[in-house]
Amino acid sequence: MQVLAKSNKFWHALGYAISKLAGLLLLVAAILKAQGLAFSPVNMFGIFVNQTLIVILISYEVLLGLWLLTGYRGQVSQLLAIFTFILFVIISGYQTMIGAATCNCMGTLDIQPITIFVIDIVFLIVLIFTYYYCTDTGRRLYHFLKDTLECVGIVSVFTVTMVSVIFVTNLLFGSLPEMISKLNNEPVSISPDVMMLAPGIAHSLDERTLVFSNNTDRIIKIVGATSDCLCDSQSNLPIIIGPHSMEEMKVVFRRTASIGQFTRTIIIYLDDQGIKAIPYRYTGITKEVLTN
Repeated sequence: MQVLAKSNKFWHALGYAISKLAGLLLLVAAILKAQGLAFSPVNMFGIFVNQTLIVILISYEVLLGLWLLTGYRGQVSQLLAIFTFILFVIISGYQTMIGAATCNCMGTLDIQPITIFVIDIVFLIVLIFTYYYCTDTGRRLYHFLKDTLECVGIVSVFTVTMVSVIFVTNLLFGSLPEMISKLNNEPVSISPDVMMLAPGIAHSLDERTLVFSNNTDRIIKIVGATSDCLCDSQSNLPIIIGPHSMEEMKVVFRRTASIGQFTRTIIIYLDDQGIKAIPYRYTGITKEVLTN
């Protein structure tokens, strides 16, 4: 009995500690993502290429991180953390397999996906063991099903809330990326916020359309863009954008020569009370190299 009591104390202490550490990790990740979104949005997206998804993930990490730190309903919050880290393991594992240079899950910090994969695996394993051993021996299945239903309910409420917020944001600003651009006092916002190319053969071309939105009360001109031998504008420049108007520009992107995920940044130049530079990022996967 004493051995069993000591074992229970050990697992409860470990569960308490890992929950706090997981909460801190989620909060740090959310803060770094938010910092990247506010100050350097062109550099911060990894597998999530949509700013709306990034904002949802930041909100989720903050709420779950704070919940884990409070210790309220510890078993339920721990189980939700397990489901969350399962998703993180899948994402970081996928990034590792495709050869991504950085996970981009910590904002602008360059961390290799394999490092994040190992961290996620360690947290996941410890969370699973502590949840299992901290549950009543004879009623583990009952508590698991009960806690799972609570997790489903919590995630459902979170999803409905975020959908409502995004709906209101679209009504007021047009889209979440446009709202972020306006809050950052950016004269022009670009849609899509990051161009995601479909997997393709090395050096193959992909023509896409960028939509520029003028967030100001004055006329803005798109006068040029840098070329890194991987993209080329197919529209006649300059492109004149009226106040609070939108214009399109066709761009041809070329995939890289090396197999794996690639990320490139181009600079688009605006004439807006002087020449201004806007970075724009595109990403994709080269899946095959043609040989003679």
